[in-house]
Amino acid sequence: MLVGRAFLFGTATGDEKGVLGVMKKLQDEIDRSMAYLGFLNVGELHADLLFSKLSTTIVKLTEMRAADAA
Repeated sequence: MLVGRAFLFGTATGDEKGVLGVMKKLQDEIDRSMAYLGFLNVGELHADLLFSKLSTTIVKLTEMRAADAA
């Protein structure tokens, strides 16, 4: 998720307090994003959510085009 830089900036700007602020902001963002998707906690998430039918179709078409080009 490329969040390491945020912790580095938090450390640079406020030591432990800065890192805790970054952690709070990230937690709030995760909670808000999950709420937008209709989930209350991480336990409700599952691997099937990673791919939709559309993304699966795009992957298959890409593979077919690559096979045709070879």
